[in-house]
Amino acid sequence: MQCKSAKAAEQTARRIVDTVRAAPVQFSDAEAVTLTVTPGLAEVGGGGELSSAIRRTDAALYAGEQAGRDRYLLSER
Repeated sequence: MQCKSAKAAEQTARRIVDTVRAAPVQFSDAEAVTLTVTPGLAEVGGGGELSSAIRRTDAALYAGEQAGRDRYLLSER
């Protein structure tokens, strides 16, 4: 996703996490399943390379999963 600031990206990620958590999925006659999502966020700017941002985003995603999932993390620059 493209946002104008890290704060805007974090607000959007928080809304996504909260929305997914609040919408259990019903599979036929089975019990509803609550899903979780753990997006990773990274800033790109000032001539930064996209490949570097992708690596940092991926690292933030895995750190979020290790920290307990169902959260978002902004990568370090």
